[in-house]
Amino acid sequence: MKSFKENWTVKTIYAYLDLFLKLFPLVILTFIVPPAILLLGFGEVKLTELDLFNLLNVNEHFTHSEKVLLFVYLIVVNLIILSCMYLILKKLAIFMKNVFENNPFIEENGNHLKYVGKAIIILTVIFHISKIISSPDFIASISMTVNILFKLSLLLSIVFSPYLIVGLFVFVMGEIILTAAKLKEDNDLTV
Repeated sequence: MKSFKENWTVKTIYAYLDLFLKLFPLVILTFIVPPAILLLGFGEVKLTELDLFNLLNVNEHFTHSEKVLLFVYLIVVNLIILSCMYLILKKLAIFMKNVFENNPFIEENGNHLKYVGKAIIILTVIFHISKIISSPDFIASISMTVNILFKLSLLLSIVFSPYLIVGLFVFVMGEIILTAAKLKEDNDLTV
């Protein structure tokens, strides 16, 4: 059986993850610096220029004094998303390094995958809640009940999100690797 160091797929994935991790600061500078410069200026700022991940359904112009909470929300959520993306890349790179070194079933790998799964779930929930917050209300003459049902349907859409399923799958894979690591340790002790 070939080792993981000889496996083309493992080598390629490890190389890509390592490259993405090294280029991530450049990506942050590319996406963060222009909106930060706009925020430091005065006058009108497009809310869409701050919405790096297309979280809100808003296309209007606002001044600094209007919708301050929306600006703060976008800045905080963008920072959370970028930091989660960096940590996911870092954890996956460490995981792949361990696999590349023929240590796939160790407790550290299970913990890394569980962390990645949790981060994906958190990002999915943040994205869907942002969509719910920014969804437009229907005409008041229709009904308040229709508005509430629409918001509830958006909330239920979180359950059917493919990203949530991927996050749960990665989390379960982390649990499986933890169990495999314990079984391997018990097996090594009995031999």
